[in-house]
Amino acid sequence: MDAKEDNAMIPYNKITALYSRLSVGDEDRDGGESNSIVNQKAFLERYARQQTGI
Repeated sequence: MDAKEDNAMIPYNKITALYSRLSVGDEDRDGGESNSIVNQKAFLERYARQQTGI
């Protein structure tokens, strides 16, 4: 068995990081989250769940 085959047999957990960013002009004037960030988070979470089957 070579190293490539050996690595394929090792179970592992995957970690996913979601990244969103807020532009300077997008901040919420009331101190809450802007719609831009809320929408980005919702999109990224939905996509990640679809890819992982969660």
